[in-house]
Amino acid sequence: MNKVAPHLLHHSISKKKQFFMKLLSIILWFTIWSAAAKIIDRELFLPGPILVFTSLLKLASTESYWLSIFNSMVNILTGYAIAILLGTILAAISYRFRAIMEFIYLPLRIIRTIPVASFIILALLWVSSDKLSMLISFLMVLPIIYEYTLNGLSSIDCGLLEMAYLSRMPITKKLLRIYLPGLLSHLTAALSTGIGLAWKSGVAAEVIGISRNSIGNHLNQSKIYLETPELFAWTITIIIISMLFEIVLKKLLGRPNKSLAYLSAHQKMRYQIYEHIIKNRQSVQKIQRYTSHRQFFHGVTYS
Repeated sequence: MNKVAPHLLHHSISKKKQFFMKLLSIILWFTIWSAAAKIIDRELFLPGPILVFTSLLKLASTESYWLSIFNSMVNILTGYAIAILLGTILAAISYRFRAIMEFIYLPLRIIRTIPVASFIILALLWVSSDKLSMLISFLMVLPIIYEYTLNGLSSIDCGLLEMAYLSRMPITKKLLRIYLPGLLSHLTAALSTGIGLAWKSGVAAEVIGISRNSIGNHLNQSKIYLETPELFAWTITIIIISMLFEIVLKKLLGRPNKSLAYLSAHQKMRYQIYEHIIKNRQSVQKIQRYTSHRQFFHGVTYS
């Protein structure tokens, strides 16, 4: 009979416990919501969960529901993706050139301090309402990606970079074996924070800008016509989509994390050996001869 390792058994029990705790919490909050709706007894102010989910099912059976979700997703995720790309590039340039960092710091700081509603109103002067959510999600996420990436680059061990220089490591391998492991934890936090902010700010832009065939527009219409169950249904839709994207991001970024952490640990071990050699004042030629023993430094020497 196969025995389960104690730590794996404990991990399995812990995950089951977390699941039941979350399930219990959801049931508790739905019970409170249902009780509050019955006490108030006014659908206009607080519809019950059954009424809201009935409204959600009705919406889900219509074509406009899915079209609105698709349009909102395309605009918001496009802004989010551009923010990731540009934020990473700007952080890399700032890490290399101090003057660029000083130049970029102020406008990005201003973007982070200005309220989202103010940005949306100003942005309406520059872009059409249909592309407003793209611009707003981009502006809100850009400073986060920039800041986290720059902090990640700054936290990379200088000794590892020195080791890479001495061993003449190619830039591609330097990116994969030093920079990426050092950046991964910071990027994971930035992407997780950014996706939630992108959705909140993007939908807010759609509500204020009254973008056609969007989630925000339907929220606005539900408010105008006092259709509170639909308003709650669209809000639940936003929450579900945002949570799904966060889960997908964690799954995608969680898998390489272990292997990259392993690589990073090996790089540190190799650096310690290099450091020992350098302290003994051996020349770069001796270091290169030393690293030619591939059975000891497998994957560190590069030609």
